[in-house]
Amino acid sequence: MFSKFISKLEYVGGKVSTFTYVSVIRVAFVKLMPIIILGSFATLLNNVFCSATNGLPALFPNLMFLTDFSPIFSAINYATMNFLSIFVVFLVAQAMGKERKIDETFAGIVGLICYISLVPTAITRVFDLATESYKLAGDTVSEIVIPNALAVNYTNTRGMFLAMIVGIVATEFLAKLMNSGKMSIHMPESVPPNVATAFEVLFPSITVAGVFGIFGFVFQKVTEMNISDGIYKVLQIPLEAIMQHPAGVIVLGLVVSSFLADWDSWGASHWNR
Repeated sequence: MFSKFISKLEYVGGKVSTFTYVSVIRVAFVKLMPIIILGSFATLLNNVFCSATNGLPALFPNLMFLTDFSPIFSAINYATMNFLSIFVVFLVAQAMGKERKIDETFAGIVGLICYISLVPTAITRVFDLATESYKLAGDTVSEIVIPNALAVNYTNTRGMFLAMIVGIVATEFLAKLMNSGKMSIHMPESVPPNVATAFEVLFPSITVAGVFGIFGFVFQKVTEMNISDGIYKVLQIPLEAIMQHPAGVIVLGLVVSSFLADWDSWGASHWNR
């Protein structure tokens, strides 16, 4: 009985892994894997060699000078693990662009533009005046707004769901507009191909970015929260709760195993060519 259930799940997982969108996400995460490993190694090396509480300096006081090198590994970890959503939206849009036969790099850039247009580009720090305060130009303020900044909540793993959705939807929309040819500006043959291509994608990219910007603005006005926070509350928090249950872990393990099996078969066919 249980073996039949496992077989059914593996069959469903194998079928799902062949879907275009799932395949695109898989390709993006395979490319992202070295970045994740790099960030993990930076954290590991920082804890082993530069930590004054858990690393070698704690065991051998003569090596305490190694703690001065901690910012190097911390910077590498920050540049990798805290920007995973940025990498994901670019790589997903790039893979989707390849699937839809449009310029991959341009698709990745447009996807990234659309993602940033949906998240706050200012950081607001609210102070509890009963317990803390912040003085600005000599006056006590209850909050301070830092413009032209992205909070880490929108660049790290918390924003991955939105990043995957935006990468797929933005590229699908862009590909339809570009392939229709209705919004392209056709330049004379004397114009260099690179310049002509730039004008051909101008209006489709403006349209896609504009639609996402308007959608983010309307969502903010209607719900009084940005779409990234909304997705986190509606999707990610419930999924995190499911993954804390043994049944959720089992299902996740089966899906991952089917993914790895499919990846292994792809690799075998690829390298045996």
